[in-house]
Formats: sequence, structure tokens, C-alpha cells
Amino acid sequence: AQAAARAYRTAIRLAPGFGPAHANLGDLLLADGTPEAAVAAYRRALELEPRSPAVLAGLGRALLACGRDDEGLA
Repeated sequence: AQAAARAYRTAIRLAPGFGPAHANLGDLLLADGTPEAAVAAYRRALELEPRSPAVLAGLGRALLACGRDDEGLA
């Protein structure tokens, strides 16, 4: 997981406006047990791709994992 996270961060550094890299990093961070970091990645992805159902769903899952149920269910 650490190598994948490094690869996504490198991709983000090279192409900061590429939303899928932020979303994929969010998926990885959530699966790795760091939901607060995942929330940040999903929020950035959402800025870049505001109509993405996958990003919205990921953000919701991450918020729920943080115990922020009101935000996660909104």
C-alpha cells in the first residue's frame, strides 16, 4: 500500500488537476485505515470532478469512517 500511495502522490505532483489520482489515493487511504487523510483526498477530487458519483460515495464512506455521520449521510 505504501508503494501505491507514493505512486499516486507522484502522479498528483506531476498532474495536480487529475481528479482520478486524488480519488484513487482516497480509496487507498480509506482502505489503509486513515480516513481523515482519505477525506482530504476525496475533497480535492470533488473540487476537480464535482459530478463524480464515485468520489461522492468515497467521501461519504470516509466521513462515516471518521465518525462524522451527519456529513457522511448528507
